Amino acid sequence: MARHPIAVFIIVILSTLLSSCDRVGKHQIDLDDTANFGFTKSEIVNLGRLILIDYALFEGAESNANPKFPIASSFPRDADLLKLFTPIANLQGKDKAGSQTKEFYGHIWRSSDSSKTLVISVRGTSDAQEWVDDVEFELVPFSDNATDGRVALGFSEIFSSFTLATPDSASVVSLNDYLESLHDIETLIVVGHSLGSSLATLTAYSATQKVVSASVKSLTFASPLTGDPVFVDAYHSNIVDGIRIVNQPDIVPRLPLPEMGYQHVWHEIEVSSFEQTEIVNSVACYHSLNTYLHLLDSTVDLEQSCRSGK
Repeated sequence: MARHPIAVFIIVILSTLLSSCDRVGKHQIDLDDTANFGFTKSEIVNLGRLILIDYALFEGAESNANPKFPIASSFPRDADLLKLFTPIANLQGKDKAGSQTKEFYGHIWRSSDSSKTLVISVRGTSDAQEWVDDVEFELVPFSDNATDGRVALGFSEIFSSFTLATPDSASVVSLNDYLESLHDIETLIVVGHSLGSSLATLTAYSATQKVVSASVKSLTFASPLTGDPVFVDAYHSNIVDGIRIVNQPDIVPRLPLPEMGYQHVWHEIEVSSFEQTEIVNSVACYHSLNTYLHLLDSTVDLEQSCRSGK
């Protein structure tokens, strides 16, 4: 996406001004305590790597909303990961209300350790500027039930458009219908990055209302604020195991502003790329999922453009 110079200037200034602001999250926890909230550190990294696969397929799909499933020969560096998780469906959605075109958003994965564990991975926008350009921040009811609270209009519209398909198949099913059909699942994990984090948050909450037999867990990286305090209360009445990871200088977790009626979901873990001399200091690199995962596990490569060479 081409960036207008003024837009770039504004986002850099915002990032600087907000760098010392709280992300208004609650219940901040230490990285060493993640297992008490549903995820080991290695599980967090592996789930994040699933989203990296989603990004790679999206960027190489050439507008194909239903690409071939990833296999080890196409992702040799993720061969170990693809032994742990098997893709069973592609997640599709519309970027804008009224659009006739669907985009590839992620996968449904089945755990190799347990056929009763599923993972939904949701990619977002790797570019913070694109995220600011695209999202509509108006708060709207998430459902007809007032106790579900209000969420960002842009997030709600994309979530409502979600469908599932398998490669080379013309048939699709809505994500909500699929969730309602899950009767033998014990654990459902929803993971997302950036815009995909808010979509994952909505998906996880919706799943608690539809998959009554399953424990629903949520893991997000670089998540925007998704909804209002009523939504947050409803979310945490149903989801105990939830972790939201924030890179301290990343601007996206500070938007939309709390003054607009938003509040973050729990539990927040803060990492920081500021003191990492090998990571370029830029808005894009602060927000990159590779940066987040590298901060958790140095064996995960940074994006080429985010390597300082130091």
